[in-house]
Amino acid sequence: MTEPAVPAASSAAAGGHDPDATAAMLAARYGRRPPLGRGPRVVLVVLGLAAMVAATVAVYRWSQTPSSAFVPTTTGYRVESPSRVHVTFQVTKPAGRPGSCLVQAQDTTSTVVGETTVSLPAAPSQASFSVTVVTTATATTASVTRCTAG
Repeated sequence: MTEPAVPAASSAAAGGHDPDATAAMLAARYGRRPPLGRGPRVVLVVLGLAAMVAATVAVYRWSQTPSSAFVPTTTGYRVESPSRVHVTFQVTKPAGRPGSCLVQAQDTTSTVVGETTVSLPAAPSQASFSVTVVTTATATTASVTRCTAG
């Protein structure tokens, strides 16, 4: 096989390199790739924009997840009788979003002996609540098990 003719590299200055000659030598040796036309560039730009829009929508939807926005904290409970327990708790939530919390009472075997749902108003972002849970047996503990939007 014979090698393609390679243009001789001319020296721009004594001991220096000529970038144009180097580019011509590489093009002759490996071939020149044709530049991308307008069509493939447009496709790449459209795909890039679509990926950015999809990522933005995903981040927005993730940030609006309601279940992670309601944070309950049981601040105390008092067993009033074998059929009643009084529970106090706080909820931190987005202002303007109503919700509800499930409050449960359990006995010594962790069996749920009573529960009630407390509605949360839309206005404040942090509020304290107090509720009495009616039980079927003597409760030994009580807490807010979950809060959700709606």
